[in-house]
Amino acid sequence: MTVSTFTQPDQTDGGSTYKNAIDAATSVMSRQAAAFAGHQQTVADLTVRLDAGSILDIAAGTITEIAADDTAGLTAPVGDLRKDIVYIDEVTAAVGVATGAEAGSPVDPAIPAGKIPIVRINWTVAMAEITNDDLDDIRPALITGDSVTVLHTRAKVGAGAGWVVDPANDIGLLATLPASQTNATMKIFLDGLEVGDTLTAFGLVGQLESGGLAVTIDADLRKLTAAAGDVTDTSIDTLTTISETSQHKIDEEKTVSEVIAADETFYILVDATTLALTDVAMMAGKTTVKKP
Repeated sequence: MTVSTFTQPDQTDGGSTYKNAIDAATSVMSRQAAAFAGHQQTVADLTVRLDAGSILDIAAGTITEIAADDTAGLTAPVGDLRKDIVYIDEVTAAVGVATGAEAGSPVDPAIPAGKIPIVRINWTVAMAEITNDDLDDIRPALITGDSVTVLHTRAKVGAGAGWVVDPANDIGLLATLPASQTNATMKIFLDGLEVGDTLTAFGLVGQLESGGLAVTIDADLRKLTAAAGDVTDTSIDTLTTISETSQHKIDEEKTVSEVIAADETFYILVDATTLALTDVAMMAGKTTVKKP
């Protein structure tokens, strides 16, 4: 939308000057003030409406306009008071709700990592609808922490043979996968992460060749955790399978939300299959990391 010049309205100006100053001031403030504002529905029910807004992806250098959205249908407490927090995802602006515990003096639930709080719902027992009187605006004035994209270039061949890590040529590739390999696996280690960082996305960078036959690539973000009994190895999330039958730039990524804790390391397990006359040139694994 176009912009206006802010002029502090002064009622002593009177007439159209005063009215125009109000219109201009409202125009200047509306984009920020109305962004993701939470409120009741036109006909109040057990959902909360969030107005439109925009998200800045610092790492990608992009601004995404987000349409207005609603929470899912919510359920009132049955035995005591409760506080819930409606939030949006800091990357996608997807709407969610953190549910608190019922109590005589309820407290806010923890805000999940990677989420931005919008409104607090102050529930009473068996409440039949959510109105503006039940909501508190808790949108933060300032969000700390910068997001950066990190490329990871240390890898090791996995149990499924086929990948050639650090190939003997004059091209600085992380690894290559020749034709006619089935379920070849490789581990890309996510070095450089620090305790307190939040992983908000992961993916792969590279290129695949195909003259019409399929190449498929799967990627699994995994976490190792030290424990007295043994080191545990768990999956955090998986990238949607890359399946191509022509030349393709590999830059797919998946949004996640994982806070790095002490005694944890992370890696991406890549599983790929190539048919005849196809191959893969992998440059790096990548993560988007939000600093605390």
